[in-house]
Amino acid sequence: MLAALEGKLPERQPITIPTFGIWSDKDDFLWESQIKNSSKYVTAEWQYERVEGLGHWFMLEQPEKTNRLLLDWLVKH
Repeated sequence: MLAALEGKLPERQPITIPTFGIWSDKDDFLWESQIKNSSKYVTAEWQYERVEGLGHWFMLEQPEKTNRLLLDWLVKH
């Protein structure tokens, strides 16, 4: 934390493995632009999924849906 306050963070390294981001439209803590803009740090395959009507803890609200999304992604990779 101190390094961040002093501006001494290490240089960001690109993410070089396939990456899957999930965001819910009722998330009160993260903005959709944050997850979408994450793609600029990924040099491998990037997939983004927006889920409707769930909050920040969507994986607890609808674990079956979350598991389905994750398992579909994992089967491809």
